Amino acid sequence: GGTVAAFFGGYLLEYLSITEILYIQVSIFVIQTFFVILFLREKVHTYCVPDDNQVHQQSACMKLVKSTKEMFNVFKEPSLYKPALFVFFFAAAPGYGSSFFMYMVRVLNFSPTILGSISLVGKLATTLGSFVYGICFRNTRFRKMYLFIILISFVLSLVPIVLVEGWNKKYLHVSDLFFVVGDDV
Repeated sequence: GGTVAAFFGGYLLEYLSITEILYIQVSIFVIQTFFVILFLREKVHTYCVPDDNQVHQQSACMKLVKSTKEMFNVFKEPSLYKPALFVFFFAAAPGYGSSFFMYMVRVLNFSPTILGSISLVGKLATTLGSFVYGICFRNTRFRKMYLFIILISFVLSLVPIVLVEGWNKKYLHVSDLFFVVGDDV
């Protein structure tokens, strides 16, 4: 979904207003939901005895409590909660996404089509990265991988400074567009 939105979003913004694009997005969601409902099969449970109904409701409640306890017991396992905490804190770290987007629009004067293309390249790189992980790094220890991710992320988080200061043109002789695309990849 994100790849399709990145591909068509910038292109459509040149021909349609933001309101029209919002209506298209909402209508796609509604139509998609309608088709899912058409093919949804629901099991109907009937109870013959009224007292039996109360027993089933209590057992359903007890099943919910039991499965909730089991879920929390699973997260007591260090091999599960440590990676989950890493992902949470890594994702919760402050970013420069909104301000960098405004820089690309107001200072670099990138068009909506270019912004959509940059986003598309980033989504495709994410997909490719998932395949590379599945093929090459599947058996790598998490501790080693987390250290590598943190170090690479630190270095890559400095890339916008190079762009804002203009060092990409001055020292590297790389245009702003290619530098931003390379950063998004």
